[in-house]
Amino acid sequence: MKKYYVLCIKYYDLIRKFSVISKYIAIFQSIKIYNNKMQRSKLLNAPRRLIFISILVLILNTCYLILNTKIYAQAVPPASGNYKLMDYGFGAGGTATSSSSNYSLFGTLVQVDQGSPSSANYFIGAGLEYTMQATVAAAPTFTNPSNWYNKLKLVINRGGTDPSDYQYAVRIASGSGTFQYAQNDMTVGNDLNDEDWQSYTAWGAQSGSNIIGLYPSTTYTVQVAARQGRFYTQFIWSPTAIASTDTSSISFDIDIAPDNSESAAPYTLGLGELAVGSVTTSTDKVWVDFSTNANNGGFVSISGTNNGLQSTSASHTITSATADLTAQPQGYGAISSTATQTSGGPIQALSPYNGSSDNVGVLDTEKRYIYETSASPIVGGRVSFSLKAKASNTTPSANDYADILTILVTGSF
Repeated sequence: MKKYYVLCIKYYDLIRKFSVISKYIAIFQSIKIYNNKMQRSKLLNAPRRLIFISILVLILNTCYLILNTKIYAQAVPPASGNYKLMDYGFGAGGTATSSSSNYSLFGTLVQVDQGSPSSANYFIGAGLEYTMQATVAAAPTFTNPSNWYNKLKLVINRGGTDPSDYQYAVRIASGSGTFQYAQNDMTVGNDLNDEDWQSYTAWGAQSGSNIIGLYPSTTYTVQVAARQGRFYTQFIWSPTAIASTDTSSISFDIDIAPDNSESAAPYTLGLGELAVGSVTTSTDKVWVDFSTNANNGGFVSISGTNNGLQSTSASHTITSATADLTAQPQGYGAISSTATQTSGGPIQALSPYNGSSDNVGVLDTEKRYIYETSASPIVGGRVSFSLKAKASNTTPSANDYADILTILVTGSF
């Protein structure tokens, strides 16, 4: 009977440890009392009953545990040797173009810029869109090198690491006005079209290009943007550059002097006495100062009043003509002496006034160009010309041979 007693005690301990049903614990407690008070003979039938009860309790306990057990399943995030997806969840996102003190949301690719560090000189962006964007273009060089009134010179300052396939756009505003855009023909328009994005070479490279069609006496602000490819790669506009157009202008002055010096009105040039059969050249020259910022330069023109040297008292005119006076019996005309400038141009004499020796150009009532500035603005232009005359042995003597010359300068704006 001793082995049965030990078996009962083991079952009792097992049930006491795992059972949560109090009535079964009471049954095993009564069995222990039997062991102390009842006779050993009465326990002969106890093992079978105890085994049955123990099995029943274990079954009930197992059912209880099953019914109260929660089963958890967790999917393993996909991973490889290069990446691991840490979580399937994602946040609530944001609204396109929304922002707060800590973030701003790009509307195109929904990339969030979370508190990007920045200063007056840089900032660090985030997301795919930022990594695709071209670098910020440097401020361009924007100047007015020749007192222009309707255009300004722009040089794009390409970064040393800018890829060769970068394209650039330029926007421009007058004063505090609305920005417009430089077109591919260098005029200014309201729209920025795909063809207005041009390569560094198309913008004139280091030589730059001229933005044309601007207003005189106006200050303009420009900025440059870069892109690499057509889609979502334009970054922010560059720092600004400022330049101003001048007032459209033209100026000239006349001097009568034997050398390069100033003189005051009235302007009278004397030929002196004409020797028969000889060419006489005026001692003084006519000097003309000429400057203009006209886009296509300017001209100096000349005309006479009498179609030659006329004497009222002798009722005779020494007729002017384009000719070599050496070979003519008589005649009168003008010939260029000098042509210089400070910048621009260059200014130069035109035929038939650019001859040599005694080859002169006609001075009649028709306005004729004697100088031009090579279709360019000019600063500090200064020219001079002389008058030549010849009398024949049939020319009446008189002391009132004269002509009135008109000198005119014009600009091609």
